[in-house]
Amino acid sequence: LKALRRVHSMVLMGTTSGGPEYRQIFPALSEEQVRAIYTLPPLERVTAALSETLCPLLKTQFPEVYDDVVAKRVADPADPQQVMYQFFAVDGFMNKPLPLDHIGCPVLILTGDQDRLVPVVNAQRMARDLPNARIVTVPGTDHLFFLEKIPETVAAVVDSKDIVVVAAEL
Repeated sequence: LKALRRVHSMVLMGTTSGGPEYRQIFPALSEEQVRAIYTLPPLERVTAALSETLCPLLKTQFPEVYDDVVAKRVADPADPQQVMYQFFAVDGFMNKPLPLDHIGCPVLILTGDQDRLVPVVNAQRMARDLPNARIVTVPGTDHLFFLEKIPETVAAVVDSKDIVVVAAEL
């Protein structure tokens, strides 16, 4: 919101705004629960974080993606202190509304239709609150829709006429 004149378009994926009109991110874990997860051995911690409760389709519908995500998260575990910083940042963010009506550039909002972490109703609400937004719901996916259905996610961005896509060489 601080550099709106420099932003020509935005793509928001699996995210939400804060304030009382938005559903709290599911599930609402306590600080103690989050800390407890990070005392588990790496494989148990990762599989708990990717459980069917949080990502209902990942393991059953996209087993190759699930195995890849688990392997990468076990090989490169998150720093528990960084996780707690994120926990407190999200908690504070969810309690404070943002002036979304100030964002006039084209905005594409992407969400998975089975996302339990950031509910689809939040994406729909953001699309109403942003003056120039459009929402694309990727069917048959959850919070990791961008890994579960990569071609559909890329197509949604590339096919958006008003979104500026900058190709970068990796």
